[in-house]
Order: sequence, then structure tokens, then C-alpha cells
Amino acid sequence: MTSRRRPLSTVASLLFVASLAAGCGAAGASTAQPSAAPSAPASAEPSDAASVVPGGAVDLDTPTACVGLGATHCERARALAATALAPGDPPAVYVQIGPFGCVAGDRCPTTLAARPEGDVVVEWPGGTAIAIHLAVAPDGTFDASRGEAFGIALEPTSVPGLAAGPVQYTLGHCGVFSGIDVGGSWWDPVGPVDLDSGDAINATTGVLTVTDPDHASFTTPTGFAVQLQRRDGPKFLPLCQ
Repeated sequence: MTSRRRPLSTVASLLFVASLAAGCGAAGASTAQPSAAPSAPASAEPSDAASVVPGGAVDLDTPTACVGLGATHCERARALAATALAPGDPPAVYVQIGPFGCVAGDRCPTTLAARPEGDVVVEWPGGTAIAIHLAVAPDGTFDASRGEAFGIALEPTSVPGLAAGPVQYTLGHCGVFSGIDVGGSWWDPVGPVDLDSGDAINATTGVLTVTDPDHASFTTPTGFAVQLQRRDGPKFLPLCQ
């Protein structure tokens, strides 16, 4: 592995959802549950995520990262992806929406019109996960295709115990997608993640600030910022490219 900084143009090749393996770790086998048949294209009004009837449940309180999409379109993408879930699937413990990259150029609007295709990873207890490839057409029709998520479930390896306040922290080779292992726990990105920032996808040094035992933030000198939420136990980490 080289430490060469990854340009934003490579983001299209990273349209594989979920946090990427810490420090581009070793190759892992698939830990996905057996795949259900891909759903047939369905129709939904672009602005009405509530009209989409999911195949399985994703609780609205489930920690969710929105990589490349704004809040409204992230919520819609989650509802569309949920149509590929089955009623018997376990409850999700974490969802990563995206990356959803621009169709043309960089720094396009964070909407499904400008970023109509990407992946959604739904993680279940114990570090198992599935990947749902989502493609949304301008007329509101969509295809949510369920498949395997390739990676491994890893326990945190950092030393337990982390005082509140700011500490210097350097992201792994693939940025926030390498996984953030601090104080004996994984910390999941939640809310918006600026995919157009180079700091999001590279080994960048910044400041990690713990605000309470379960919440923190990470910021860099360029202004990139992401909110973090602590989790107990293992985390599913796909491979780092």
C-alpha cells in the first residue's frame, strides 16, 4: 500500500457502501446473509419517501451515515433500499447510505437527481451485512438489488478508556471508511459525510472530540467535519481499495 493521496475522481470506484476496512486491512470473506431475489423496479414520487412500502423494517432511530446525499434524499434512499429487505431479516444496527457520487463532474447537488446511483449497506448484529445497489430514474422509478457485502467483522483493538475533550487522531488509508477505533470501541459516522472532501477518503490528521460517552466529532484543518456515534462489539468492514 502506498500513502499516495486519493483524488476525488476515484470516488466512483468506491461506490461500495459501508466503512472500508481499517487501514485497508487484509482480504476477508463474505459475511453476508443469503441474498433474496432482487426486487422488480417500482414507482414512487421523488419527494415522497413515506409512500414507499419497505419489504423489511429499518427503524428510523438506527444510526445512519449519508455519504454524498443530503438529509431528505438520504431518507428517501433508505426507504427505497428497504424494499429489498425481507420481513424475517434481523433488525439493522447501522446503515450507510452511499457513496452516491456525481453523474457528471464534482461537487454536484447532493440529490438523487444529480447522484442517482449508489449502494446501501445494512449491518446486522454481530457484524453481518448485506449490500443493496440502488438506482433511481428521473421519473421516480427505481431498482433496489440486494446482494452480498464482502468483508469481515472486526472487534475493536484500541485500549479502553477515553477522556472527554479533543485529541489528535489520524484516519486510516481510506479516511473515515477505514473505521475509527478509539477508546476500546468503534465509532460510526452518522449524518452527512461530505463525499466531495478529500479528507473523507484519505489518511488525514484532525481532531476527535468526545462530547459524551457515546458521541464525538472529527474535524480537519480544511473544515471537513463528521459526527460519530460509539457502538459496542464488532463492526462490518468491507475491503479498502
